[in-house]
Amino acid sequence: MKYDLPGLNASLRAAGFDLRQDNAVIYQVVDATNRQVQLDLRSRGFELEGVASLAQGLSVQASYSYTDARILKLTPETEGNRLTSVPYHMASLWLDYTVQDGPARGLGIGGGVRYVGSSFGDNLNRSVIENDPRSYLDASLRYDLDNIDPSLKGLQLQVNANNLLDEDGQVCTSNYCYFDEGREVLASLRYRW
Repeated sequence: MKYDLPGLNASLRAAGFDLRQDNAVIYQVVDATNRQVQLDLRSRGFELEGVASLAQGLSVQASYSYTDARILKLTPETEGNRLTSVPYHMASLWLDYTVQDGPARGLGIGGGVRYVGSSFGDNLNRSVIENDPRSYLDASLRYDLDNIDPSLKGLQLQVNANNLLDEDGQVCTSNYCYFDEGREVLASLRYRW
């Protein structure tokens, strides 16, 4: 569902889902070996999102999702358990501002936070292998180059930074643990016509 707020440049979106997958393929430790196994699972939940232009050049986007992913058939010990590394809760908030006038016209800056809730690191749902909740700060900076020279219309320089604070927690899934991606900074030059 989508609802546009009357008189505002804002909208709310909501979606619900109830999915079932038979014979899905995942990795599971079997006799000390990581193997592909088949299982039946179901995933239920909902997603909410709001976007709005708050003022000249300022916009906001917020989202939240709830997911309950359960094992329907794998082994007797895992039936009904939460699927490994799938959190119940995820949320994000992003603010973005683009300068509208003056010498910095076309300069845009954005920043936000992403939240990933706790989850289990194995299909047995043992608390000893539980993934802690974590949050990440992200940022972006961009400039439309046609503000320097009109012949550069459509050309944009952008720098994005994910996990700005270089959080280095680990995530376990199917009994194996991995470090989160560290800080990532990407620069790009785009042309749109």
